[in-house]
Amino acid sequence: MNKINTEIIESIRDNSSISQVISNYIPLVKKGRSFAAVCPFHDDHDPSLSISEEKQIYKCFVCGEGGNVFSFVKKYKSCSFLEAVVEVAKISGQSLDIDVKTKKNYQSKNQKYYDILNETINHTNYLLYTDIGSEAKKYLENRGIDDELIKYFKIGYNDAKNSTYNFLKSLNYQDSDLIDVNVCRDSEYGIKDVFYNRVLFPIFDENNNPLGFSARSLDGNGAKYINTSETIIYTKGNVLYNLNNCKEEVKKKNRIYLVEGVIDVLAFKKAGINNAISTLGTSLTKKQLEILKHYTDNIVIVYDGDKAGKDATIKAGIMALENNFNVFTILNNTNKDPDEIVNEYGKNALRDLITKEISLIEFGFDYYDNGLRTYNDRKIFSQNIGSLIDLLSDEVDRVNYNLLLQEKSKIQRNSAINKTKIKQNNFQIENDYSGIIKAEYIVISQMMLDNRAIEEFINNLGYLTDINNNKIANILIENKYKNKKISYSCLIDELEDEQLIKIISGIGNNEIFPKEYHYEILQDAINSIKRSVIIERRDFIIKAINSELDSDKKKELLLKLSEINLQLGGKNEKRKGN
Repeated sequence: MNKINTEIIESIRDNSSISQVISNYIPLVKKGRSFAAVCPFHDDHDPSLSISEEKQIYKCFVCGEGGNVFSFVKKYKSCSFLEAVVEVAKISGQSLDIDVKTKKNYQSKNQKYYDILNETINHTNYLLYTDIGSEAKKYLENRGIDDELIKYFKIGYNDAKNSTYNFLKSLNYQDSDLIDVNVCRDSEYGIKDVFYNRVLFPIFDENNNPLGFSARSLDGNGAKYINTSETIIYTKGNVLYNLNNCKEEVKKKNRIYLVEGVIDVLAFKKAGINNAISTLGTSLTKKQLEILKHYTDNIVIVYDGDKAGKDATIKAGIMALENNFNVFTILNNTNKDPDEIVNEYGKNALRDLITKEISLIEFGFDYYDNGLRTYNDRKIFSQNIGSLIDLLSDEVDRVNYNLLLQEKSKIQRNSAINKTKIKQNNFQIENDYSGIIKAEYIVISQMMLDNRAIEEFINNLGYLTDINNNKIANILIENKYKNKKISYSCLIDELEDEQLIKIISGIGNNEIFPKEYHYEILQDAINSIKRSVIIERRDFIIKAINSELDSDKKKELLLKLSEINLQLGGKNEKRKGN
């Protein structure tokens, strides 16, 4: 069998038991009609992962991870979708005659691009060991990068004579494809190599597919480092350099070191530390954090020790805290980056340095301390540190850091944390859903159950206020018009957006939503959404009335307000203005 089609994937999914598959990796406990487990995707101590056998989906109501049987295996094993399908088929006793190594057939859309980049990697690595690459090889040796590291990171070199283009053309690749992956460019002099007279560090995704290069100049012309531009397969904010090599070590150590550049990653490897990654000189992104969540909850930021590095540490640290990571950094007062430390002081110096690990809050105490000479200094200091403390999920940490902050700043503060709600990846997890969000989730759950709910939605509402909820509603409408009955597990396979998957798995795994179609419940939810939108419009008009100076315009707005109050049932609800 050379490829796997949609029908086979659906058959494997529909004939598998999600509880059986998940229990193959982690222990489950029966909980009513569902199962529960300690979530493997965050630092969980109480069973917070809910598994619905009825709907064939899982959801963690702490870290937000959710999906179907394929999603779980893919995340847990850090494997490709195809490998997850094969694994599920094996566990559930279904025959599937496919070699998981034959990714070319499954990934046909991008495989030609991967082939081009792999050929480029092999060719430039070859050039490095010829007379053409002697200068580049000497540069690497002077940086302490030996043959073992060159082989491990697949480092190469490209000269200024269009060698890569000529080589790839000899293999009959199309110019348009070479340009699409940013290996070559179309210039007024014809097709030219993008990277020339540079050392090339290949960039891979977490599944070891090549995406592009980070290239270091040897002649001082242009920027010291340039990276592949964004292409059909490469989005810089979605990739972490070296994660493909170190993801198993990250899971084993439950910790990852985040550094600034490629050379810093190599410095960690030289020092025998195999769980370092880089964002390639760009700011940390939410998507990169979502990827890291599959492997660990603990990030240690090891940026340069200068002011720019400290500024970047705070910025990245705040984003990681907002996404429920435990964030640490290193007390680095050397003003040097990891590569400089290894080259000047030796491997043991970097090993010693990472033992000086401190929390981001402790780092913040030093970072924001400008002497605290005046009351205003202390107030600003308290506000800055307090905003970091409020992002912590551990209540004991919040209490104790607030005590330390009060002692240092001499200013009393109240923590702004809302203990009834955890914000994770823009998904609100509350003791109970409330307000318009609950109403919209009820509408979606009813649409999942019965096409009559979809008809009611189209005829009596037609929209949801939340952009992600609205996307899901439109997908359900599309499936109705295709005469396709869709389950929660099936819908998850259709969705590409992680946020939509989390919403759907959250709705499907929550017992507060009806398990059958109820016309009255659906109408109540639709009316709640309509009313909420009207109230929002009313509040906007009240603000406009309070700020309007023109008397005629004010009368017009008051008339609109009166009409809205009639829409709200004639009740003269308490107004926020005159």
